[in-house]
Amino acid sequence: LSSSSAASDVYKRQDFTLRRFVIEPANKIGKGELVAASGVKIGQNVLQLSLDEVKASVEKIPHVASVRVERHLPDTLYFFVEERRPVALLAPTPSVGMQLAQPMYYIDTRGFVLKPKPGEKLMSLPVITGISSDEVVEGEVMNHPDVKAALLFIREASLATVRDGLDFSKIVIEGPGRFQISTPRGGKIRFRTQYLSEQFERLNVIFEYAETKGRIVQTVDLTPERNVPVTFLSTKPGEQTL
Repeated sequence: LSSSSAASDVYKRQDFTLRRFVIEPANKIGKGELVAASGVKIGQNVLQLSLDEVKASVEKIPHVASVRVERHLPDTLYFFVEERRPVALLAPTPSVGMQLAQPMYYIDTRGFVLKPKPGEKLMSLPVITGISSDEVVEGEVMNHPDVKAALLFIREASLATVRDGLDFSKIVIEGPGRFQISTPRGGKIRFRTQYLSEQFERLNVIFEYAETKGRIVQTVDLTPERNVPVTFLSTKPGEQTL
């Protein structure tokens, strides 16, 4: 027998019939959805599958960031799935006269927009508001600079020294280059979308000053480069806002 006919004979052997799929690690997408998207069916010859084509098909699922597909002979196909991890919820503002069919989306750290599954209980994540629904497209990366800045803020704020003084459960994009969040005591802090680390440092100075003076930060506007406007509430009975 020639080498080509021998190879063909090997491909046809029943020993390499696909009998099972293994999905790792456990994820929320579901084995059925992953297998259906792959286009592969039980009974096919494992050796004749194009793993690149299977990979490309599975990665069309919006919630899949990437997948590695492997044959484990004689009869198994493994999917190693990296699931997209939402870091925030996106609550777009409807255009004038429009009603939103989808009021809330997930968004991951790369800006990829995901639609929650029907009937899904939404994860407890920071909510980004102030973006027009015209700019939100499910299944695509959102490159809006203010949204990108809000996502960066979520990541950096959790590591900043001022994190305990911030409530970033809601981030309100107010306009080009600025957004607002609250403090745990109901104060309001406005940030620029650039130079976040410098603003965290300035805010830390303000928080430390307020603590030494027995005051509560009510408002801070960090958008000016100098002379940051700040108002306080006193913790002493009878004193008014400064």
